[in-house]
Parts: sequence; structure tokens; C-alpha cells
Amino acid sequence: MKKSSIHETYYSIGGYREEAMCIEQINDISRIVYHGERGNKYDIRKFNNILDGLVFLIEIFSESDDDYLKK
Repeated sequence: MKKSSIHETYYSIGGYREEAMCIEQINDISRIVYHGERGNKYDIRKFNNILDGLVFLIEIFSESDDDYLKK
């Protein structure tokens, strides 16, 4: 993600961040991807490995407008 053109304030790897897309480990196998907002986790998706979760996260940004891109 650091090599992408997505500004780092729009995502969090490893935990919650307000108004960001987040990926977090929930046990030894599973990861969740969600949107953090107002202290809550929305649109939660569960993945059985980190790669699938990161691919999904990148797809979210790829389908979004240019607001996420570094200026």
C-alpha cells in the first residue's frame, strides 16, 4: 500500500482508523476489512488470509474516485 498512490490517511493496516478503510487480524487465520467511522466498523468483510483482504482493499480504492490519491 505504501507504494500505491493512495494517501495513507485513507487506510489502516492492523487496526481501526477513523474515516478510513481498515484491515485487521481477528484470529490466527482470519482478517476483516471494513470502513471505520464514528467509532464503528461498517461494511465488514471477512477473509481467510491477508492477501485476499489486501486485494479487496486495493479494489475498493481502484473503484473509487480520485479523492484517495496523494496530491
